Parts: sequence; structure tokens; C-alpha cells
Amino acid sequence: MSPPPAESQEHETPELYELVARRETLPTVNLSRSVKRLLLNDTRLRKLSRLEYRNRFATGLTFNISLLLTLPAVCDVFGVGGSLAIAIAILQLPGLLATVGNVRVDTARLLLGTYDWWYFSAANFVFTVCLATYLHDLRAVMIPGSWILHQMSVAVDAQVTTLRVIVLSGVVAAAGQAMLAVSVVFKWIESPDFVLATYSAQRYTISLRDVLLNSSLHMMVLLARMAYSKWMQLKERRKASIGDTDVPRVTARFITYRCEVKLRSVPPPVPPSMAGRRLWPSGSPSQSTRSLRSSGLELPSPSPTAARTQLHYTKVDIQFASDDLVVPILWLSLTRWGATQERDGSTIPCLLCLVGFYTLGFVGLTFTFASFALNLPLILGGSQPLWSVVSSASSLGFCAGYFALCQRQLLRRLWRSFDFVYLALQLVLALLGLCDLQLWEPSRCLAVANLGIWAHWALTLDALTPWSRRVLHFRPAFVLPVLTAGLAAQLVLVQNLFLLKREVPNLALFRGRVLGRDVELLLMPFLLTRLLVVFMWNCRLLWRYVKLARQYGRRSTSNSIRGDRNRHEQASQLVLLKGQVEYDYASKARRPPRVFQKVQCVRDGSLQRTTLKHYWVRRLSTTDSAALARVTPLDVVRPVPFN
Repeated sequence: MSPPPAESQEHETPELYELVARRETLPTVNLSRSVKRLLLNDTRLRKLSRLEYRNRFATGLTFNISLLLTLPAVCDVFGVGGSLAIAIAILQLPGLLATVGNVRVDTARLLLGTYDWWYFSAANFVFTVCLATYLHDLRAVMIPGSWILHQMSVAVDAQVTTLRVIVLSGVVAAAGQAMLAVSVVFKWIESPDFVLATYSAQRYTISLRDVLLNSSLHMMVLLARMAYSKWMQLKERRKASIGDTDVPRVTARFITYRCEVKLRSVPPPVPPSMAGRRLWPSGSPSQSTRSLRSSGLELPSPSPTAARTQLHYTKVDIQFASDDLVVPILWLSLTRWGATQERDGSTIPCLLCLVGFYTLGFVGLTFTFASFALNLPLILGGSQPLWSVVSSASSLGFCAGYFALCQRQLLRRLWRSFDFVYLALQLVLALLGLCDLQLWEPSRCLAVANLGIWAHWALTLDALTPWSRRVLHFRPAFVLPVLTAGLAAQLVLVQNLFLLKREVPNLALFRGRVLGRDVELLLMPFLLTRLLVVFMWNCRLLWRYVKLARQYGRRSTSNSIRGDRNRHEQASQLVLLKGQVEYDYASKARRPPRVFQKVQCVRDGSLQRTTLKHYWVRRLSTTDSAALARVTPLDVVRPVPFN
């Protein structure tokens, strides 16, 4: 490892960073542009809105009843599944029409540019096709409504409705998906079993039932995520409104649409001698005006009725210190070593450490992929324990060096993000399935574990601060061989399973008799589903790191004369960790300010002058009162004929 360039003082002050949006300004959306507004004129739109408002409770009740009846209809209880399916389609129709009509067009256009929207839409499509094929009778009438319901859950950011309705519908729908998975496991749904693919020399099959089970669990995770996120927003809103005498700022936070973030250096604290000086130019707004804008009130503007709403990044009020590492002693040791090397003018020890460290990583990655390919039970030659041991030692040494320099608060925040939890869980389940497929032989399981080490190394790179990246001389291009090797390992496994038809055992996660029925959960469909998810997200990470590496290369070339400050700033962009986006909107409980009009009539010649003075009455804080007092009353002169 190479120490960072040190300052002239012996003990360098730790650098502070904050999470900010990569782009300074986010898009604006027109929340008034909905699907029904595009299709109807103003008169019909007002009538439809009044009709929806008057019948909102009945619509929500019938919609949730239809969700509860879905499982009995699918299972064809008492032979009335077809009749229940028709009733469900009728009960869902008003709620689905209202939901689709209230979709905001601008927000939906933003969602079309996100990976999450396309990923979960593809999962919804697979689930819908499997369920329609599985039912293949009159019960398929309710399939279009189910697809629209799940698609609206994917596009929940384009809905402007109450949080309670979204949470309740999400919980009921997620519970329905869980019960559907249980019904598929216990074979309560009577339907023919279609064979989708065969593997191994014994021609073991993957049936439609296996795909439906895994896709149902996938949709359950999506609905549970949506309901949990909205429930947390509801809790935050209630907590913010308790004890607040003023009207709180009401925000709506997106789930699917998020922005890219980066780590930006925080300027050092202002010395006490500079505390009383002016810290902004003479043309900047005064403190009272700034406090008025931050409180949610709007100053008079030439266009106070602007229809577009500005999206903004949800700021994280946490500063990340460069010395708060997983191994804190490393910051002081590397800083002192950097000061010593700079004072002596010698860079050879730093260069040797870097060459040795990355040589260790190269050996670990090469031996990891080779040991995984050679230790597969599908390839002749048997196990290679020596390769696995060498790859484990070198991989652990290299990845441990990176992990020791991770910032603890960033690492904790990364571990709590949905993308990391979801992808890491799928990865762990896939690795456990591979170990079970290889009958838990130590050398082969060790080769699989080495793949997991490198995968988690790629997932935790966002926890490195710019200071740690300068120490490690990290470049985004370093991640490309790791992700490429992971994709190659998955392709090798799939090739041997389905193309070469190598002999593998037909293992099961569970075989037994439960509630009078034979239950069998096979390993291979479970493993292939996890591998497919990991493959898709691996491609996403590879694409993002390729773009980041190209941007880094262009900036390093253009900034070679001016220095590498912008290059380090480009390297501080995060890949897996995303920033939350929200927008402000007026609450229904928020009443408009009262306006008192004072009319003064003065007869002057043949005209009557009417002076109309508006006084805005509102409960303000002490700092906002001074700013609002500067808003002068508005004089309106209206000439009228004098009789």
C-alpha cells in the first residue's frame, strides 16, 4: 500500500466527507399531468375526480376484498374458482382504473430510465406468464388485473396517493403471494406440470411449477419492500408532526427512482476569529430570507403558480471521517509513514508495497477462477485442493487489506441498503446451493467460498473514502476483471449443466410428507434462479464500472496538466449506494393563508379609485417575521365609471 501525500505538519487532520448528489440539479416533474388529464377535458376531469373522491372508501374496500379472494380462486376451492375469478375481475376494475388514471406521466417517464423498473417488470412478466399457463382455464380471467396490480407496485413512485392505502394494499398483496407460494409447494392448485428444461445425463427436469414458485417469492419480496418503505415514510411523517406548532413540510419520497451520489470533501471548520465575519458575497440573500425559504414559505415571484415540481436529493446529515476505519490504527500509521517518505524523498518502498499487494490480488483472482473450474464435479480431473488453498490465502490477504480501510459509517450504511442486502442474500444462497451440489467436499467448497470473497469485495467498494482510494491507488478499472471472472464462472456452470449434460445428483432441499401431502423442493431450480438474479445484477455492476472507468480515463487525460483533483473526485462516485429523491407537496390538512381585504374608496373627478390591501395572516417563527414584514401590501387600482 502507498501512503497518501502528507501535509507539512506531522499529524495531518482527518478529511471529512459528505454524501451529495452527483448532479447538482435533479429533474423537474409536472405532478398535474396524469393519464386521465391527458384523456379528458377539464369538465369531465372534475366530474371524475369528484366521483372518485366520494367513492374512495368503497373502491378501496372492494379492491382489498378482491385481493383476499385471489387465493381461493386460484386454488379452485369447492369448484367455484372460475366464478370467483370473474367476481375478482369485476371488483378490481374500479380500483385499477383509478390507479392507472392517477399515474403521473412525467414521473413514469423517469422510471423508464431506471434499471430497477425494468428488472422488476421482467420478473412480473415472467410471473404472469407462468401463472396464466399454470391455470389455463376460466381462472385466467383475473390474470390481467394481477399484472396491472404488480406493475403499479413497481411504478409506485408515479402514484400520488395516501401512504396508508399503499401500505395496506402492499401488505395484503405480499401476503397473497406468500400464500400462493405455499399453495404451489403443497400442490393445492390442480394443473398439468409442464417441463421447461432438462439437465444432467439422467435428464432431470425443471418444471413450470418450479419457476412459478421462485417467481412468486420474487414478487413477494418486491411488494414487501414497497410496503416497508412507505410504512417507514409514514412513521417519519408522524414523528415530524408531533409537537410541531407550525405546518410541517410534507414530502413524498421515491422508492424506485434514486440518484447517483458521491463523496465530497467538507471544508474545514471556521476558526473562532472568523466566526463573526460575513461568509457570503454581498449579493447573497440575507439570513431572514434564507430562513423564510427553508421553512417552506414562498416569497412573491413573477410566476407563483408554476406547475412543475423540483425533485431534490434527501440530504444525509452525517459526515464521514477518513480516520474512522475498520482498523483505526491504520490511518495514523499510514499518515506518519507518508510524512516520513515525503521528508526523505523516497518512493521506492511505496512502489514495492503497491506492486506486492496487487500481485497478491492477481494471483488470488487467477487461482480462484481456475480452482472453481477444476473443482467442479462436472469436469473430469477431480478436486484440486492445492489450488483452493493458494487462492484462499491470496484472496483473503488482498480483500482484507481493502476491508481494513473501509469507513465504518459508510460500511454500515451500505449494509442497510436494499441493493446490497438483496444482492448479497441472493449471492449467499447461490453459494450455499453450489456447496450442496458439490456434496460439501472441503476443497470444492473452498473454491466456491473464494468466489464469494471476491464478490463481496466488489460489493463493499463504496465504503472506501477518497483518502482510502488514494492510499490504495484504486481505479474503477480494477473491478472489471473480478466481475468478468464472476460472469465467466456462471457461464461455465450453466454450460456444463445444460449443454454438455454432465452427470450431477438430483438433490432436494427438502423431501417429506407435510399435512398429508408429499412435499419436494429441488435444489437445481432454486440454484438456477439465484444464479440468474446474480448474473443480471452482475451485468448491471459491470456496465456501471465500465462507464466509470471510461469517464475516469478521459478526466485523467484532460487533467494531467492541471492536477488530479477532479480525477479523485470522479473516483469518489459510488456505484451500489444510491441517494433518495423526494419532492415537496401541500398536505390536505394544510389550509391556505387567510386573506383580509381592506377597501378604501376615494372619489377623484370622474373615476373611483379602489385600493385593495392584502394582509397575509400566518403563524410564523421569530426569524421569519422579519422577512415577511418586508413584503409590502399590494395596491390594485381599478378605474370604474362614476355615476
